[in-house]
Amino acid sequence: MKKYFVICVGLTVFSSCNSWKSTIKSDGGYEIAITNAIIDFSHKSSLAKNDSTFIVDIKEINDEIICIGLLSSVGKFIITKDGKRSRLPNRYLEYEKKLFYWNDKNFESNEQIIYKLNDYNLIDSVETVAHAEFIIDDAKKGAKYYFCKRNLKNYKKVTTNKGMGDYKVPKLNCD
Repeated sequence: MKKYFVICVGLTVFSSCNSWKSTIKSDGGYEIAITNAIIDFSHKSSLAKNDSTFIVDIKEINDEIICIGLLSSVGKFIITKDGKRSRLPNRYLEYEKKLFYWNDKNFESNEQIIYKLNDYNLIDSVETVAHAEFIIDDAKKGAKYYFCKRNLKNYKKVTTNKGMGDYKVPKLNCD
């Protein structure tokens, strides 16, 4: 009886630790690839523990592979007193109390993103753009996820401080 109880507890703990894996989808376009990358990143990457806001970058590598990059935010978006704005993202996803945002050429901007960015303290107001502070951190590491377009469960992750295209793309068998 004791052995049975230990096995049940062990299986319950093991299955609850991996339950997020069942949310990874195999079919879909770049939006599903983004969601899959965010889910994996949030549960498996130590980088996810360091911040609460992340930039999402999307790049089509070839006909078979798409890359989704995730990098923690380094600066704020600027809105000047006269209403001019720095380039704001137009899409976002909140997952596990973290904000992931990106620009999607297939969607128009909306005002809702300003409120969401402000919720995460990512909006700064200045007199003029000349007063804005821009931060670039080349040492900051990010995660790049390479997905097979025909099966989004088939992917590889690379953690690096190099931009997409500045290192060798991992081999991925998409057959």
